[in-house]
Formats: sequence, C-alpha cells, structure tokens
Amino acid sequence: MFNSMGVTNPQDLGNGGTLDGDVVITGDLSISGGVSLTLSEVLEGTSTIDITNTEAFLIRRNGDGGDIFVVDTTNGNVGIGGSSVTTWGRNLTIKTSSASSSPAITLANTATDISDDGVVGAIEAQAGAGNRIAGIMFRQEGTSENSGDITFTTASSGSLSEKMRILSSGGITTTNYMTVGGTLGVGATQSTALHVTNTDPIFRMQNGGNYWDYAHTSGNDLDISYNGGSSLLHLQNDG
Repeated sequence: MFNSMGVTNPQDLGNGGTLDGDVVITGDLSISGGVSLTLSEVLEGTSTIDITNTEAFLIRRNGDGGDIFVVDTTNGNVGIGGSSVTTWGRNLTIKTSSASSSPAITLANTATDISDDGVVGAIEAQAGAGNRIAGIMFRQEGTSENSGDITFTTASSGSLSEKMRILSSGGITTTNYMTVGGTLGVGATQSTALHVTNTDPIFRMQNGGNYWDYAHTSGNDLDISYNGGSSLLHLQNDG
C-alpha cells in the first residue's frame, strides 16, 4: 500500500492492480512471488526478462523460444542466440543458424595508437587459482591498423611465452620443433613426404651460427657447402 508521507497519488495495491505512469523507487524493493517484466524502452523492441525453474536469467523476444540470452539454472551455463543451454554441454555457447562468413565473436579495439606487435585482442585459458597456461593473441603488424599476426602462447612451469606465430603474409614460425603426421610441403603443395621449393640455397640446416647449404647448379646438380664456403660435395644428376 503506497501511502507513506510525501507520496503523490498513493495507490492501494493490496489485492492487485495497475499503476499508470512512471514509478521511481529510491530504496530497496522486495517482491514475493514470480516476476515477469516486459520492457519496451530498456531494450530495443519488445523483450521479456524471465526467471524460471530452468533459467536463472532469460532475455527473449515476444514469443517463447525466441531466446536472446540464457543463463541455465542447473549448471550456470550461458547461451547467446538460442535456448536449451544444457544440451550444448558448454559453459558459453554462441548459436548461429547461417552459413554466412560473418563472425560470431568479434574482438574490437578502437585505439588508433597501437604500436607494432601490440596486442589488439586475446583469448586466454587459466587453471587452478588463476594460473595462465595458454592463450591466443591477435597482434597488430605495423602501425596502420590494417595488418596483423596471430600468436599462440603456452606456459611451462608457470612461465608463459610465445611458441608459434602465423604472420600476416601467411608464414608460420615456431620456437621449437614441429611434428607433422603427414605430408609437409615447404613452398609448394606436393604428394612427397618433404618437398622444398625455393631459390638457392633450396635447403639449409643450421645450428647456432653454423649452417650447411644445399644448392643446385646450372646443370641441376647438387652442391653441399658449409657456412657459405666453397662446395664440399658435388652430386651430379646423372650419378
């Protein structure tokens, strides 16, 4: 019953009723029973916020089933773009129903002063008490906000560092060995187990500052040299 001192147009809603106009509450509000709010100003269009025995929090469009944002009551999972969060089996699921190339998730950074190799966006995995164990970082190449690399980081004994990078040019660099279970093509796609296509030297084996070069001659022979010196071994294509 709204009849405290200073209240304009008090209403007795002891048996239910309707309030016309805006209502401003400056203190705590306690409601016993179910609550359903239909909002036409807070959210664009007509949307409904529900709290039920299956959804701890739900925002949907007019009809049931047009769910926009769902927090599952049982597992606390979150779904965006659809209902039945529990059947997806993930803590966060973003559902789409189109084959469009439009991204389901966009990490947008509107800064215009990001330095070369600066992090524009990142996804990170943590374990235990916030221990950082792996991550994917999207880095700007140059300072023009139109080129970028992707770096992959992993942690060893608590130390997180970059292990692999996909360059804006499409090249891939790693800080350790790479295991390939099938065909490895370097410079070309071939059916052979290892196919290297390059200008001389076509292949280089390096350890620290020392290296062996494998280069072909004008007669399609093969020369092997050490540290850029003269040929140490010459193999002719006719044997």
